[in-house]
Amino acid sequence: MPNAEKLLIRPAAERDLPRVGDLLLQVNEVHHKIRPDLFKTNARKYNDDELRAIFGNPETPVFVCEAEGEVCGYAFCVLVNPKTDCNLVPVKTLYLDDLCVDEAARGRGIGTALYRFVIETSGKATTPLLRFIASAE
Repeated sequence: MPNAEKLLIRPAAERDLPRVGDLLLQVNEVHHKIRPDLFKTNARKYNDDELRAIFGNPETPVFVCEAEGEVCGYAFCVLVNPKTDCNLVPVKTLYLDDLCVDEAARGRGIGTALYRFVIETSGKATTPLLRFIASAE
C-alpha cells in the first residue's frame, strides 16, 4: 500500500491515453452491469481522439494519479462558466464529472487524494464552488 507521499497527481497527458482508456472501460463495465439496456459491454465513453481534445482543453481539466509510477486513477473535470440568469448570481463552478480508481488499487486512499486535489485546484482557479454527484456503485 503506497503512502500518500508516493502518490503523484498531475494533469493528464498523451502518454496516459492507454491507462485512462483502461479505466474508462472499468467504469463502463460497472454501468453495463447495472443497466445493460443502456450501456454496451467492452466500450468506452471517449475514444483516443476525444481524449486528446479533452486533455488539451483548459475548460476540461483531467488529472491522473500515479502510484509507484503507474496511473491508477483519474478525475475528469469541467469548468462551468457563469451564465446570465434572471434571479441567480453567476458563479464559476468546477464540476467533477468523473472520478475513477483502478479496481486493483482501491482502498489505498487514491480516490481521496484525487478528490482533495480537485478541491485544492478549484480554490486556486478562483472557482468558489465545486460540484460532484456521487454514486456508491
